[in-house]
Amino acid sequence: MKVLLFGLVLGLLVASQGEAQIDASQFTGRWLTHYIAAENIEKITEGGPFHIFMRYIEFDEENGTVHFHFYIKKNGECIEKYVSGIKEENFYAIDYAGHNEFSLINGGENALVTHTVNVDGHGKETKLVGLFGSGDSIDSENIEKFKNAVREKGIPEENIRNIIDNDAGHTEFRVVRLENNTLIADVINVDGHDKETQLVQLFGIGDEIGPKCKEEFYNTVREKGIPEENILNFIDHDDCPEE
Repeated sequence: MKVLLFGLVLGLLVASQGEAQIDASQFTGRWLTHYIAAENIEKITEGGPFHIFMRYIEFDEENGTVHFHFYIKKNGECIEKYVSGIKEENFYAIDYAGHNEFSLINGGENALVTHTVNVDGHGKETKLVGLFGSGDSIDSENIEKFKNAVREKGIPEENIRNIIDNDAGHTEFRVVRLENNTLIADVINVDGHDKETQLVQLFGIGDEIGPKCKEEFYNTVREKGIPEENILNFIDHDDCPEE
């Protein structure tokens, strides 16, 4: 009997030790926010600090750190954020919008379920549960795991917010040339599904643009590797009201 009891205890110890030694670095990669739930709904509504559009998470087990790259929206504008944390026992301590204890609940190749306890600058504590996916869709099994975690943390299901359907991505705009009432711009758009598109745009103050500026526009299009057949003429079809 003692031998059986000892074997059972030893097995439990080994199992728990195995769970503690899970290497989180296997989950490093591109992640998109699909759903977030929070006790305090204001934290995850647009403009709130946890209404986040995740792009990348790096788990560095060797150094005991985690790094996040994401965007938040304020007044309709996407603001890029880089946030890091340090591993302490079974969670990562992160300073962002107060103090946070961040931990993994479930992890797999295509989905992550996370738990965060945030204490803001006013000392108010909020529990959050997040569901992140490596792609644009997540299967029903992982969604159910997320909902179970939400229930276990005592968060009402009506406090779940869909983030992925509101992820409009971001745009980088660079002026290539500004001269003689014309502007040539180089634009890189990354949409909500992390798909990157290169654009070149030619703007004019009036209805006519000189041949030199047109040729420079075409040269920029070629330099960016955009086929010339992808050029669209807007001025000849612009029948919208003027200011």
